[in-house]
Amino acid sequence: MKYIALFIFAACLSMPCFSSPANAAGEKGINQPLAALFESRVIVFGHRPKRYSRQWHFIRQADRVEKQMPDQQRDEVWLKGKDGSLNSYQAIYDKPRLVITYNRSDLKSISNYPRWDLVATVLPADLRKRLKYQGAAEVMGHPASRYRGHLHGADVELTWIDDLMLPALYREIGQRRDTQVEIKQLYTLKKAPWKPIVTAGYRFMDFADVGDNESDPALQKLAHRP
Repeated sequence: MKYIALFIFAACLSMPCFSSPANAAGEKGINQPLAALFESRVIVFGHRPKRYSRQWHFIRQADRVEKQMPDQQRDEVWLKGKDGSLNSYQAIYDKPRLVITYNRSDLKSISNYPRWDLVATVLPADLRKRLKYQGAAEVMGHPASRYRGHLHGADVELTWIDDLMLPALYREIGQRRDTQVEIKQLYTLKKAPWKPIVTAGYRFMDFADVGDNESDPALQKLAHRP
């Protein structure tokens, strides 16, 4: 169904998928509330290279992770269950004020059920184990570590904020593209210039019901969005 592709989350723009085992040592950092501004950049090589960039807000709480994309007028919310694993996902569209909700079974049925630690840290925490340590650094007053390596046929560079369990910079240069994800601003939740989205007044629809509502005007509009 054409609509389904519109609702599937991509953690980072054009980035490879990873799986990540639980990391008890990073549990405190993973649960630390914060807000950050990230920028994703992609250069597609060719006779006429194509460049894409996008800024997005990342808001992390103990049981909730939110990705806001103002330029797309949509947001994504991931909710953690009492068992510590991902419980549900919401695709939130400012226009037409619609929320598509996915439960665990929905996500598994479309092969898009990531671990909670991957959702909460943007990149898999164990990625560092696959790279070679290059030395210590400091990012926005926080201790960080630099890594380099070669993965998936590409040269990889990573600067990791140790206490927050977040990437400060991820860069992957392959044969076809140069992909970067970089943190630009970092805040406590209280001082962040943007706040978690409030969905009061939005219409909610279960993902399982999308197929039965193909004629819904809101879904029709989403299907024709660029």
